[in-house]
Amino acid sequence: MEDFNLESYSIHHINLEEEKHHEPEQGEESDIETLSRELLTETFDSKRGQEFKFASDTEEVAILVSNMANGGWEDSCTKIADRLLRSELSRQEELGNFQQVAKGSLLQLKVTNGEELYIIFTKVDHNKFVDERDSLIHFGIPFKKRVQKTCIFKFSEDLTPVSIKIFDSNSKISKYWRKDFLCCEAIRSPVENTKSAFSAIDNTLSRNLKKQSKPDYTYLRNNIITYFRSNESIAFDDFVENVVRNYVPINSEVDMGELAEKISALPESKGFDTQFDVDTKSINARIRRVVVLAENFELNIKGEVPELESLVDTGSDALGKYLKIYSPEGHDEFNRIKRHGQ
Repeated sequence: MEDFNLESYSIHHINLEEEKHHEPEQGEESDIETLSRELLTETFDSKRGQEFKFASDTEEVAILVSNMANGGWEDSCTKIADRLLRSELSRQEELGNFQQVAKGSLLQLKVTNGEELYIIFTKVDHNKFVDERDSLIHFGIPFKKRVQKTCIFKFSEDLTPVSIKIFDSNSKISKYWRKDFLCCEAIRSPVENTKSAFSAIDNTLSRNLKKQSKPDYTYLRNNIITYFRSNESIAFDDFVENVVRNYVPINSEVDMGELAEKISALPESKGFDTQFDVDTKSINARIRRVVVLAENFELNIKGEVPELESLVDTGSDALGKYLKIYSPEGHDEFNRIKRHGQ
């Protein structure tokens, strides 16, 4: 987003121990605006996120965000920080002493791009650093590799909110951030996102990989099924990078970069979120495994096989290594092939 204009910004450090927040003093050499612009670029360049809506137009955040767009910036910023503090205190009470809500700061940004207006909230976790001036450990906002939670409110020309997008640098969007703090509801359910995403990926594999390399199609498809079933939530950019782009194909002619780009484009073309909770019950596809026995000769395992150990055995003789499979049906079929040919 090259043509954005940062009209207003504010920062509040959230202190759960003292149950308060405060705005740091900003002198002439303050880098808060520089940090805000850096965060702004990251926000609009992000490849993850989920679409939401307010649970009700009368919710506190919905009213405050509209006020921010219509001129009530400073007072609304303070009230938003108040609400985040309350939400994090409530979350900390739920966690007890076993886990700590990450200490951090809330940045609120008002941005225009032509006739478009955006209000952005970003919670940035603090991190430890050793100050070069006093050689002591301090907490502060890291300029790079930040852990953050973000919400983007987009407004129309008449200053009516038209969309809400929330994302988290973690794979799962924190409940306290999207629900307790922002009071938002997902537009698409986990079932809708999971079914749409998996179906779109599966179809893309069938069209672009199955004919070119069936073993690669099967192995990669199995990896994708396993990933969906074993992850509570998915950030689509991580999925594409870790599962698709990093897959090493058996067939050297397979271009994984090209396939990864096609899969990366699916959320926009097929209408599902790029960050969502997974509904594992929606993944009905079976794990398949292809064992290549010889050229044009494969053993296709389509799912779990009960008592597999008792059905197969391996060994070696004067001719080499062999695989033994106990199967009356297979025995009869291969006897037929040996007598009459394929």
